[in-house]
Formats: sequence, C-alpha cells, structure tokens
Amino acid sequence: MPQIVVTANPLGSALFDLVSPVSVLSGKELSFRQESTLGETLSKLPGISSTYFGPNASRPIIRGLDGDRVRIMQNGIGMLDVSALSFDHATAVDPLVVDRIEVVRGPAALMYGGAAVGGVVNTLDNRIPQFPINGYTGRVEPRIGGAANERSGAAVLEAGNGLVALHADVASRRTDDLRIPGFARSDRQRALDDPAVEQTRGRLINSSSESDSAALGAALTLDKGYLGLSYSDLQSNYGTVAEPDVRVDMNSKRIGVAGEIRELGTIVQEVKFKYNHTDYLHNELEDGEIATTFKNKGYETRIDATHAKLGPLTGAFGVQLSNTNSKALYIYEEAKFGDIKLTAGGRNEHTTVDSAGNSPTSTRFGAPQERKFSANSGALGALHTFPELHCVDQQWSGAGRASRGFISRGKS
Repeated sequence: MPQIVVTANPLGSALFDLVSPVSVLSGKELSFRQESTLGETLSKLPGISSTYFGPNASRPIIRGLDGDRVRIMQNGIGMLDVSALSFDHATAVDPLVVDRIEVVRGPAALMYGGAAVGGVVNTLDNRIPQFPINGYTGRVEPRIGGAANERSGAAVLEAGNGLVALHADVASRRTDDLRIPGFARSDRQRALDDPAVEQTRGRLINSSSESDSAALGAALTLDKGYLGLSYSDLQSNYGTVAEPDVRVDMNSKRIGVAGEIRELGTIVQEVKFKYNHTDYLHNELEDGEIATTFKNKGYETRIDATHAKLGPLTGAFGVQLSNTNSKALYIYEEAKFGDIKLTAGGRNEHTTVDSAGNSPTSTRFGAPQERKFSANSGALGALHTFPELHCVDQQWSGAGRASRGFISRGKS
C-alpha cells in the first residue's frame, strides 16, 4: 500500500508516526462506508459514533464528545454552519463529493480550535488543486436503492496542462421517507400519545430529503507551491423526524482562496495561506411557512508555517482569524529520541463578542454589550515504537510436532 500522510497534521506525518489515534477514509473504503450524512459515514470507525437525528442530520461523536468539542472542517477551514447548535441541524458538507476524510485527535487539533478537545474532522475535496495536473481525470458515482429509495449521483472532473489546474464537481440526492419495521414510536410513547391520533407504521414520516451541490475551482500550480480559488453552492431541503410538518431549507455558499510556498529557506521552510468566506442561510419551515431563520455570514483565515529543525525539534506555528473577532496563535512541536517521539501543542485565543442591542424580546439585555475573554490550551503526547517482530521457526522433538513462535528483538 502507498504511504498515507495525514494533511491535518502540520508536518504531514505518516499515519503511524502520529502520537494520537488517527482514522482516514478514502478511495474504495470511503465509497463502501459512504452514507447521506457525515456522522453516519464515520460512525463505524473505532471510537466514533453519531448524533443520529434521522437519516438527514448527524454529526460525529468522538470518544463521547460532540457539538463544538468536535470541529468539522472542509479543506482545513471551519464550516460556519449551525450543526453544533442542535442535533436536527445538518452539516453543510455532502459526502458524495468528498475525496478523503481525516479524523485527528491530540496536540495537532489545537491548530484548529481550542474547544476541539474531542478532535478534528477534516473533509478534503481538492476543489483548489495543490499539485500539477496533466490531461484530465474524473469519476462518476451513481447510487440507487436502500430503505429510503435513494436516487443520487456525483461527478468530479479535473483537468490541467501542468501549470493551470481546474476542478469541477456536481452532486444530487433524492430520498423518500425511510422504510422501517413496525411503528415509528416506542410502545411507551404510544401509550402516552393521544389515542385519537393515528400512529404511523412502516415509514418514518417526514424523513425525505432533496439536495444539490456544485463547485468550481482553479489553481496555478508551480514546482514550489500553488495559488488558487474556488466557489461552491450547496442547497438542501430535508424533514426533521421529530415533527411531521417541520422541514429545514438550507443553503451554503463558500468562496475559498488558498496558496502555499515550499522550500523557502533554512529557517521557515513552508508557508500556507487559506481564506474562506461563507454565506449560510437556514430556514425552518412549519407547514411551508418560515418559522425560524438562522444566518451565519463570515470568514475564517489562517496562515501556517513550518520551521527548520532546531536541535531535536521540528514544528509549526501560525495564526487564525475569524469574523467573530477571534484571534488565535498556536504552536506545534515534535521531538524524537530513539524509539520515543514527543509532541506538544499550545494555543492562545482571544475573542470579542459584541451585541447590537435593541432586542425585541428582551428588556434586560436590550442595551449594547461587549464581552472579551481569552483561552489558553495545551496538549502533550508521547509515542513509543517497539522493535519489529521477527518470525523464528522452532522444531519440537517428540510426536513429530512443530510450532512457529514469535519473538521480539530488544526491549518490549
């Protein structure tokens, strides 16, 4: 198998060089595990479950932690959706067009958020190509069937001449109400319900969905770096299974700019820059009428740099800014001493939150207010690599028995 390098680690470490457990889904394995939501796609991995709120909304739970304790990113930048506020809010990412998903825990997670104590889920789609493309390549994936009568498909096309690389992808999904055995509600709940209301059976009412997405990206790819931009649009309309007449109409538009310069010099070796602007709109419809609206329009940008080896230390540092007036500095370092590898991460984050005041529903908090707070985070990790195991054949006398034993060389 080719070496798997985790991109969410600033030093691009190989999978088994990382201190904390790492899960990577790509290729055929991702296709076999792919579900309609990100949470269900990852739910079968060790240590990961799902906040399952019907077939349309679920986020990953990592070692019992969910919500804002698990940061979901797209190409290293936060989603800026509202999926962490409530379990019935879907993430603004469609697994159909994702090339790879990484789940990273430990000190490297501090690069992306001080609250991400559970870990980081990074989805990669190559909408801004980072390396030269000669000719064209792509994939098409149709899907049909299942308990929800799913009809979906995705197409990805990439082309380039070695200097300019282009990316385009489209995806569409349609599902009906999920077929289920028996009643949708439990025996205990049905006993509490109004007996005059007919109980649904065989279908999970209001679990259907419709979603469409498209994206375009282009990049100038050079020997020592790249510079590119992308635009994506995701629209989704899905039912919330708790109420038979409530649906969510979601739209997320993202503009991204990214660049990288490699092999800079003897002190700073590599610099990466990423910027994303997101325009997110989420309407909750009751009987077809808008009852609640969520809007989240903003940006997130980050600059990451790796430094040359300083004694036993190799590491990275950077800055992260977002529209909530949040500013953060971080550092990540690794050191190897024989068979032991040590890692450390640190983050300082300062946030200012302003209230515009004049709340129509509150007199107590009607005046404009401002809150400022700082958070400091740290993490340590250690990895001990045991010597390779060697197979030794041992012949046993008597009764013609033979066995094969395994012994290790050195300490274990």
